Formats: sequence, C-alpha cells, structure tokens
Amino acid sequence: MSDVGYRDGDLARPASVRREAQRGCRERYPNLSATFNRLVQTYERFPWTVKVDVPGIEKPVKVMISGGMLLQWAVSPGTHLAAEVPAAIDALAHGEPQPIAIGWARGRVGPAASASSVKGFFYGVSCSEWVPFETEAAVVKSGRRMFPAFPDSVLRNAPNLPFMRRTATSGTCRALQTPSGRSNVARYQRSLCRRSKMARRRHPSAATPEAGPLTACE
Repeated sequence: MSDVGYRDGDLARPASVRREAQRGCRERYPNLSATFNRLVQTYERFPWTVKVDVPGIEKPVKVMISGGMLLQWAVSPGTHLAAEVPAAIDALAHGEPQPIAIGWARGRVGPAASASSVKGFFYGVSCSEWVPFETEAAVVKSGRRMFPAFPDSVLRNAPNLPFMRRTATSGTCRALQTPSGRSNVARYQRSLCRRSKMARRRHPSAATPEAGPLTACE
C-alpha cells in the first residue's frame, strides 16, 4: 500500500529504490488488504471506544473505532501520512488502536484540525454531480461489486457520503445549498451539440470528437 519509509521528496528517488521499499513493505506487512478487510468487518460488528491523548488538548479524547470509521480514516487527509498506513493497520490487528485513533482525533479536534484540509471544491463537485443522482441502493450495489467483504452498513456509508447526504433537511450539501449539476451538465451538452452541428455544416465528414457520442445531439 505504501513505501515503508516514504516521505516528502521520496518520489525523486530512483525507481529501483522505490521498488525495493515496496518489496520490504509487502514482506513486513503481508496480506495487508485482507487484514484491513477483516478489521472493517470485525469493528463494524463490535465497535471499540478508546481514549487517546492529543497534543494541544487537555483531556483524553474518546474515539470509537468501527468499520465505517476505518474506511473513512483510510481516505481522509489530515489523519495520517501514506507511510503510516501499513504500520497503523498492523498495529490495530495486534490490539493496538492508538496510531489510528490518535490520527483520527488529531485530524478533527487538534489545534491544526481546521487547517489540515480544505474541502470546498470536493463538496462543490460531489454535492452537484454525485449526491443528487445516486440512490442509497445504487451506492450499496456499486460498493458490493468493489468490496464484497464489507457489510451493507459500511457500504451504505461510503466515505464522506453520509456527511453530505444525511436527510433532506440536514447534511453538508443542504447546508452549502449547492445546486444540482443537472442544468450545468445540460448546458454543457447543448454547447457541445452546437459545436458539433457547426463543424458538420462546415466539414460534413468531421465533427468535434467530444460531441460525437452524445445521442442528444441527434
């Protein structure tokens, strides 16, 4: 999943060095994907609440580790570095939740939490082009195809989606009042159609390549 010793600037290392690091990672943490899948299933059935100390926070912070939380942790910026993922998963598999729990808490309540990531663009695109057009059933179906070992309770809550959707009266998308992208997509499609028709009039044997497959242009 990652170089054991990956840090900023390591991509400049020779490819042979990076391959050797990946080989060492696989040897040190064999079957990491299977281990992660097992942890997701186990902690979704039996969540584990732990207390961890976070720098800059006076009192210990409670963190509940569940299958959904592990999936969200794995894709969330500000909760870990890529190089830390294999060791953190392995630690949890051996009963040590601190690496994941501390990273999770630090990315949410630590002094630098608000500056760890900016998600305006992510929410803008997701709320206009994803959330309005995909039902929960479709999310579960797609998730089951890609991650058949995950329970439905995890698949229903794809990373970041529950925070955006929730209910008709709450959730990130409702709070941001992001308009549906349907009208924007339609305007873009009409623009491509116009360009395609103009190109065909000027050069009957040619058309703009991006408008070619759009049946709405016919």
